[in-house]
Amino acid sequence: GGELELRVDAAEQAQRPLWARWTILEDMFEGTPDSSGVQMMKHVPVRVIQLVKPRINRMRRQLMTTLMRPAPPVQALIENKEQLKADVLEVGMAALMRRTRAKDAVRKSLKLAGLNSVGFLHPVISDAGGLRHEVVQARHMVVSPSYGTKISECDMVGHQFWRPVWQIKQLQESGYYLQGFSPTQLLIETPGADEAGQSAAANPSSADASGGMTMLESVKCYRLVVTLWVDGKPARYVVSFAKDSCRVFRIAKYTYSRPDYPPMRLDDPGEKFWDGASMANDLQGLQHLYTDLHNVLVYGSMATAMPPVFISGGGLDHDLSDWSFGEVFELDADVTVSSVPVRFNANQMPAMLQQLDRVVDAVTGQSQNAGGQQLRGT
Repeated sequence: GGELELRVDAAEQAQRPLWARWTILEDMFEGTPDSSGVQMMKHVPVRVIQLVKPRINRMRRQLMTTLMRPAPPVQALIENKEQLKADVLEVGMAALMRRTRAKDAVRKSLKLAGLNSVGFLHPVISDAGGLRHEVVQARHMVVSPSYGTKISECDMVGHQFWRPVWQIKQLQESGYYLQGFSPTQLLIETPGADEAGQSAAANPSSADASGGMTMLESVKCYRLVVTLWVDGKPARYVVSFAKDSCRVFRIAKYTYSRPDYPPMRLDDPGEKFWDGASMANDLQGLQHLYTDLHNVLVYGSMATAMPPVFISGGGLDHDLSDWSFGEVFELDADVTVSSVPVRFNANQMPAMLQQLDRVVDAVTGQSQNAGGQQLRGT
């Protein structure tokens, strides 16, 4: 457990500098207020005009059409050229993809690839023999070493997840997880304490007896495909453990040729596994400019249509915040009302926005007319 903790810490440290950037890009994709643009005037909110989201969604539609339109979307090659067996295998694999909703998982992974440069598919086989595809975000993955780009060459690949204590106990009773410890010992801190002043984690027998909230708490776990040295030889194992308590609760020989976390990328990575390059990151500066130009156009037009009003020599008996176009106000003779015209020329704004769209097409390698043939999905 201690060795795995050190290796996971090192793997998370390699990607930690990108966490803040990924959060910014995710907020920009969702159009969160203040995720792009500059507030130009006091009390005037920034209206976020999304650019990143429609571009990533267009990319996903184009790639999904390319990947999933062929029928069946799986090709099988048989060495002895028995085409009938290949056809049967292709039909079976296509049916499996439909039943496991692999298409939806691929679509979600492509979104993560557009945001964080890579998304991960993780096929999971249930105890009942069923298969499903999970999508794992980059921030929840651990990959070591991080200077390589091929996941098949990594000596540790895995992801973090949360599991309730009661589920861990059930898996222990079924024999899937190792026994010899109480699941509540995986909890480092608990919200309350028992009558003796001990936490449930320190006194697992009381927690097991009383049940309650302790069994509903979740433990941060890691599932890893890791290379370990056994009897002087390297071998791959699948390990599940709780990092905070350094407790391994499952270990088994890994029988596949590569880790079961196929990455989805839009382009070839650089020298590092976490290179930080992505479509959303490339569009970040253009997204700010796109929002600013639209805000200038909207608020500039509003300021021209409704310039500021100055009143001198008295007051009005009306609330100007409730006035409407064409309304007539009766004023006293000693009241003077004047407005300062706002000169805003928006003639160049449409041309600037069109030029910005052309720049975005060049950056992303796709356009509304070309259909995005230059995109490469890996």
